[in-house]
Amino acid sequence: MAILAMGFVGPGNKELVSNLGLGLDGRGNIRADAQHMTNVPGLFVAGDMSQGQSLVVRAIAHGNKTANGIISYLEK
Repeated sequence: MAILAMGFVGPGNKELVSNLGLGLDGRGNIRADAQHMTNVPGLFVAGDMSQGQSLVVRAIAHGNKTANGIISYLEK
């Protein structure tokens, strides 16, 4: 599943976040590990959803790092 989030609102669908059992950090963003995986195995997060508002170039870079985390997860 891929969930797209656009804009500067962070995790906007609180019901989906709750239903998936996703952990949040102190700022209300979705918590993730160093590989950008959430507390739900196999579910990854990037950009504004996990780091809050930022410039698009930072969100793109974060997305690239998340993609590397997904590749590492799938290769195991």
